[in-house]
Amino acid sequence: MHKNRNKLMPKVFISSFSNVNYDFLSEFGNVQQPPITVGYVDLSDLQSFYKKIKPILDRTSSEDFLALSGPAAIGVVITQFWLQKHGVIRLLSFNKKKGNLGGYQEVIIPNTSLIPPNEKETDDS
Repeated sequence: MHKNRNKLMPKVFISSFSNVNYDFLSEFGNVQQPPITVGYVDLSDLQSFYKKIKPILDRTSSEDFLALSGPAAIGVVITQFWLQKHGVIRLLSFNKKKGNLGGYQEVIIPNTSLIPPNEKETDDS
């Protein structure tokens, strides 16, 4: 018996629509369509943006993946919302060295500082 048979397959959410083939993302889980954003996104009002994508974020769990695609600024904002909601994010980031097909790799980022304490800015300046 397959050891993951009783475990639900994670979902893969795509940050923003790009004209690429996402079929290979199914290797990581159940690809959710449509992407979180499609078309122009106004990031000048982050509260409104959050309200717009909240129904999708409500379907996510800490076991799911976020595949970064499209404009970097949108990916940054969605990543921040995801980290605040779950405390960790499992990113799928494209790696050119892996080739055009199936070139995504998993990067796990906890909601803790990634900067060494001795390199952080202080308020003493």
